[in-house]
Amino acid sequence: MVSVGNKVDQLKDASVLEKLKDLGISHFTSCVTGEGIHDLIGAIDDMSMRLTGSRPRRLKLKPGSKAIPYLYREQLVSSEPYPSDCGQFLFFDVFMSDQQMAKFQAHVGALKVKRAG
Repeated sequence: MVSVGNKVDQLKDASVLEKLKDLGISHFTSCVTGEGIHDLIGAIDDMSMRLTGSRPRRLKLKPGSKAIPYLYREQLVSSEPYPSDCGQFLFFDVFMSDQQMAKFQAHVGALKVKRAG
């Protein structure tokens, strides 16, 4: 669970913030000023990845690959793809669990997997 306190821009006394932290509120935001929104989005992303077992992956695909429509249909693409330096491939940043990756590979066929390390 991600606990959020809003209207942090209206707090006049810093000790109130400390009391709220003691109560378990871990993120403070202001919809008026935007304060804390970026950190909150990051916390939600981290939590959802932990809960789903997803992790970021980068796929290098040919522009006509049958994998591309699959990625969009399954809503796995996290940002617009970008071309390789040679222009013959597209890089896709996706978030997938191992189970989703296995399903993806079963659908499109075996892919070469290059691991950092």
